[in-house]
Amino acid sequence: MAVDLDPAEPAGGFGEEFVRGAAFTEPSARERARQPGPLSRWRGRRSERRAERRRRRAMVPQWRDPRHRAGGRSKTLASALTGALVVAVMAAAVWDVRPWRQTAPRLDVAGAPQISPDNPFAGSPAASYAVGEAGVKFPPAKAMNGLSASDMALAFVQVKKMFVAANLDPDTLFKGRPDGLAKVLDPDQRRHLLRNLGSRDLKKNTRWWLTSFAPKTAQQTGHVIKVRGATTVRKATSAGVRGVTVKMDYNLVYAVHRPGRPASVIRVVVRRTDEVFVERAPSGIRLWLSWTTRSPAPARCDKMDGFIYPLYDHAAPMGSEPSGAPVDPYDLAERRQSDVGCHEVTRT
Repeated sequence: MAVDLDPAEPAGGFGEEFVRGAAFTEPSARERARQPGPLSRWRGRRSERRAERRRRRAMVPQWRDPRHRAGGRSKTLASALTGALVVAVMAAAVWDVRPWRQTAPRLDVAGAPQISPDNPFAGSPAASYAVGEAGVKFPPAKAMNGLSASDMALAFVQVKKMFVAANLDPDTLFKGRPDGLAKVLDPDQRRHLLRNLGSRDLKKNTRWWLTSFAPKTAQQTGHVIKVRGATTVRKATSAGVRGVTVKMDYNLVYAVHRPGRPASVIRVVVRRTDEVFVERAPSGIRLWLSWTTRSPAPARCDKMDGFIYPLYDHAAPMGSEPSGAPVDPYDLAERRQSDVGCHEVTRT
């Protein structure tokens, strides 16, 4: 469910006094140390805005394409956003991590075990996962690379807001609305998200930044989303600016069914990995979503519009056989972002 976190009650148990004095700022709020005349100030701000826009345009998050060298925030192609589907025997599924590939394996899941609508996570690793945002954890906030401990505490609050808005907000998940994420993004990135949502250009379509089921394909079973993963922090530098990168690597497990048909419930496992660059500006901290990747299963991998198309029992065959070794979608130790093609998975 969507949660609007109050900075006075940050994630990870940081007290109000811990974040007091830290500020979250927008790029346009940069203040100059000197106080020149009005014309000079206007010219200076204009020059700064232009430089900032150039820097931000170079860092718009994309999905990693194996045809290019993978990199951090300064690389323009950054992550593979993906789709997957159920195949063959014993409820095996497919993991697609190559969005430009237009083929998908054949389906035959008539022998798949039935999932109970009353307890849809029973019998899967998700049964022991935390519920919703309680599963999103952060390390202790410590001073790092130019940011104070209170800066880091507030950054964790904002990063959690981003993650919740993109992956747990019902309006995002089942109505495709980007408002929740847009609200907490940097203003330049917010404009980019809204301007390119649904773009026909695969590398520009920001629908991939969200976890959204395609319209009329899924209805939530119950009110629980299971979450497990880890958040890590490391020192980073972007365009000569010191800061930190906060990496979110999580499995989110959704119980969904065909609209109006609750008996058709399935579990959809989504691996979501985000990286957010945090820097200290004169008037506060700035956050920038620099890298994002998404891998859902079971879902069609022949649909390239950024939505997730879940695959239910007895879905129609859709093309070629899966390639590559089967993977376990619950295994967070596996680095699936570097894979290509549609892969079988061992369970959902």
